[in-house]
Amino acid sequence: MPPRKGSTSVQVSLPDDLVARLALLATAPGESKSSVMETALRQLIEGSASQTLLEGLHQRIDDIRTALSTLRESSAALALCVQGLGERVTRQEARYEEFTDAVARLYDAEKARQHGTTASPRWTPWLGGSTR
Repeated sequence: MPPRKGSTSVQVSLPDDLVARLALLATAPGESKSSVMETALRQLIEGSASQTLLEGLHQRIDDIRTALSTLRESSAALALCVQGLGERVTRQEARYEEFTDAVARLYDAEKARQHGTTASPRWTPWLGGSTR
């Protein structure tokens, strides 16, 4: 029998048990061995393509999940570093204020000693200290 238009005849050898199952499926109304084979082959090929796409998508999702996890960990580590730097700056500011207060007191005391008077805080604001 010649193949239908737009089709090519292919001869294959199949195991007997598979031929029996093919014949059983071909007994359904509107089915033939050729149509059952065509449907099965299409599902196999298209299913494989779909499976390949799904596997690729799953791999990309896993890669993105890993990258997000790494980003989250890096962000947490950076936040700790910034917090530590903030604490160090606060400590340095306090030390600088203590230093400028001490220098201003020494300067005022030296000026008072030179002029024979008691120390006055008039130089303290100029040197960045507090006027307490």
